[in-house]
Amino acid sequence: MNNLTGTQYEQRDIGISFLDILDLSLDSIWPVHEYGHALTLSESSWNDDENTWDWWETVATYISDEFHSTSTCRAAKASHGLSTEPWPSQINPTFLHENTHLILVDGNRTTGNRRAAFPFISYLNNNPDKYTGLGKQTLLNMLRKYKVGSNDTPFHVLATILAGTGTTVQKAVGRYWAHMAYFDIGHPSAHAVFLSERPNIVYDSLHANGTVKSEKAPRYMGANIIPLKIKGSNITVALQTSGQYTATLVVKSGEKLRYVDVVNGKGRVAVAKSDEVSLVVAYTPELIMYNSAAITAEMYANALQYSVKFTGASVA
Repeated sequence: MNNLTGTQYEQRDIGISFLDILDLSLDSIWPVHEYGHALTLSESSWNDDENTWDWWETVATYISDEFHSTSTCRAAKASHGLSTEPWPSQINPTFLHENTHLILVDGNRTTGNRRAAFPFISYLNNNPDKYTGLGKQTLLNMLRKYKVGSNDTPFHVLATILAGTGTTVQKAVGRYWAHMAYFDIGHPSAHAVFLSERPNIVYDSLHANGTVKSEKAPRYMGANIIPLKIKGSNITVALQTSGQYTATLVVKSGEKLRYVDVVNGKGRVAVAKSDEVSLVVAYTPELIMYNSAAITAEMYANALQYSVKFTGASVA
């Protein structure tokens, strides 16, 4: 197995797979991760379209995390005599928050995030914004509503799912990143891991003049999370860019959160001194076809250049 803890073998043409797991790894995250691959294979719709392939890792990590770290499978575990105590989430808050600018699913084996991106699926399935079309069946629908042979990306099938609901992929992606500012995605274990790592996370997206740093400019469906220091009772934002974006002011008051859209480059929100506030800017252009395992230099270079000015706040 080439030093792997487990792997999934397959007969792809008929959708059958089997798992090979080292005995020392049976009580780890990896058996369910590989089972996640088996589930994707059994649905068969993504099997031959390369623009979905790195999403297999995103999906498998989501399935493993959902099994081990949430209450979703509690009844099934109990019925088989397994512990129902949630494991710590597999989420990696430091990597995610310091690299939000990456393409949302980037399969680069050195710098990418194909496994770390699984909270996007958690957000879609938990649907904290109660968007029509999203919810517990979202991942299954992304597999079953996929047009076989289209070589669409999963973003494209998500657009099909959301068609006619009033919510676009761009809106959902923008709001996902807004929820990620404080890990408000309906995942208590992930939120706990975030709180434990938060003091050491470095946010460094903007120059002192409010212009985004070139190396941190958000790429396709990526974002910047910018924590703010409150200096008044009202915060206003003026954002300038020629790119397509979705921006949100996120206000945390105790355990309550507010999400205020930045519209036409302008945003305003009333705050208390005890609040926490972040500006989240996501690059949400028209959908494009891309193979996340073979992203071009041109696509990496295509990022959202913007500048922002604040009143009543400064960058923390």
